[in-house]
Amino acid sequence: MKLRMKNLTRRPVSVLCNSGRSYHLPPKYEYEISANEIEGNPYINKLLGRKVVEITRLSEPEKTEKETVAKKPRAARVDKAKKTTK
Repeated sequence: MKLRMKNLTRRPVSVLCNSGRSYHLPPKYEYEISANEIEGNPYINKLLGRKVVEITRLSEPEKTEKETVAKKPRAARVDKAKKTTK
Protein backbone atom coordinates (compact mmCIF):
# COMPACT_ATOMS: atom_id res chain seq x y z
CA MET A 1 0.00 0.00 0.00
CA LYS A 2 1.32 3.44 -0.87
CA LEU A 3 1.35 6.26 1.64
CA ARG A 4 2.21 9.92 1.38
CA MET A 5 4.48 11.45 4.00
CA LYS A 6 4.47 15.24 4.30
CA ASN A 7 6.79 17.54 6.23
CA LEU A 8 4.58 19.96 8.20
CA THR A 9 7.37 22.18 9.49
CA ARG A 10 9.41 25.01 8.03
CA ARG A 11 12.62 23.07 8.55
CA PRO A 12 14.06 20.09 6.69
CA VAL A 13 13.36 16.71 8.29
CA SER A 14 15.33 13.47 7.91
CA VAL A 15 13.33 10.27 8.33
CA LEU A 16 15.01 6.89 8.83
CA CYS A 17 12.86 4.01 7.56
CA ASN A 18 12.79 0.30 8.37
CA SER A 19 14.84 -0.64 5.32
CA GLY A 20 17.70 1.58 6.49
CA ARG A 21 17.05 4.19 3.83
CA SER A 22 16.66 7.77 4.98
CA TYR A 23 14.46 10.35 3.32
CA HIS A 24 15.30 14.03 3.56
CA LEU A 25 12.13 16.08 3.31
CA PRO A 26 12.40 19.80 2.57
CA PRO A 27 9.82 22.10 4.22
CA LYS A 28 6.21 21.39 3.16
CA TYR A 29 7.38 18.60 0.82
CA GLU A 30 5.46 15.36 0.20
CA TYR A 31 6.97 11.99 -0.62
CA GLU A 32 5.36 8.67 -1.58
CA ILE A 33 6.46 5.71 0.51
CA SER A 34 5.35 2.11 1.01
CA ALA A 35 3.60 1.06 4.22
CA ASN A 36 6.19 -1.54 5.21
CA GLU A 37 8.86 1.20 5.33
CA ILE A 38 7.20 2.89 8.32
CA GLU A 39 5.28 0.06 9.99
CA GLY A 40 6.19 -0.14 13.70
CA ASN A 41 8.99 2.42 13.41
CA PRO A 42 9.38 4.23 16.77
CA TYR A 43 11.18 7.19 15.20
CA ILE A 44 8.34 7.89 12.78
CA ASN A 45 5.77 7.42 15.57
CA LYS A 46 7.65 10.06 17.55
CA LEU A 47 7.57 12.46 14.57
CA LEU A 48 3.84 11.82 14.13
CA GLY A 49 3.23 12.54 17.84
CA ARG A 50 5.09 15.85 17.60
CA LYS A 51 3.18 16.72 14.39
CA VAL A 52 6.38 17.09 12.41
CA VAL A 53 5.21 14.78 9.62
CA GLU A 54 1.79 13.73 8.39
CA ILE A 55 1.08 10.37 6.79
CA THR A 56 -1.94 9.83 4.56
CA ARG A 57 -3.06 6.87 2.49
CA LEU A 58 -3.08 7.39 -1.25
CA SER A 59 -6.35 6.54 -2.91
CA GLU A 60 -6.02 3.68 -5.32
CA PRO A 61 -7.41 4.35 -8.78
CA GLU A 62 -10.55 2.43 -9.59
CA LYS A 63 -9.94 -0.50 -11.85
CA THR A 64 -11.86 -0.32 -15.08
CA GLU A 65 -12.45 -3.05 -17.55
CA LYS A 66 -10.01 -2.65 -20.37
CA GLU A 67 -10.78 -3.77 -23.82
CA THR A 68 -8.79 -6.82 -24.61
CA VAL A 69 -7.53 -7.07 -28.12
CA ALA A 70 -6.90 -10.54 -29.45
CA LYS A 71 -3.30 -10.81 -30.48
CA LYS A 72 -2.29 -12.69 -33.57
CA PRO A 73 -0.40 -15.86 -32.75
CA ARG A 74 3.22 -15.65 -33.72
CA ALA A 75 4.43 -17.79 -36.54
CA ALA A 76 6.70 -20.62 -35.56
CA ARG A 77 10.34 -19.88 -36.08
CA VAL A 78 11.81 -21.90 -38.86
CA ASP A 79 15.56 -22.24 -39.17
CA LYS A 80 16.50 -22.71 -42.76
CA ALA A 81 19.63 -24.66 -43.41
CA LYS A 82 22.07 -23.18 -45.88
CA LYS A 83 22.22 -24.98 -49.15
CA THR A 84 25.66 -26.22 -50.02
CA THR A 85 26.66 -27.03 -53.59
CA LYS A 86 29.54 -29.30 -54.51
